[in-house]
Amino acid sequence: AGPNGGSIDKPVGTVYIGITNSKAQDIYSIFLNGDRLAIQEKSSLFAITKMARLINQDIQNENLMDF
Repeated sequence: AGPNGGSIDKPVGTVYIGITNSKAQDIYSIFLNGDRLAIQEKSSLFAITKMARLINQDIQNENLMDF
């Protein structure tokens, strides 16, 4: 986000997050409320949650827990 605010196409609080692994690629466009710090925290939590779910799916699909 830049210091001059958003635009009609990309209002303040617009965040794009991409997550990929060897089997999938997901791109998210999310809209968050709050000040700059709140948006950074919420977007970080969103990304971490999505990555954790993807890792968990990989573990379940590959039976990596059976060691």
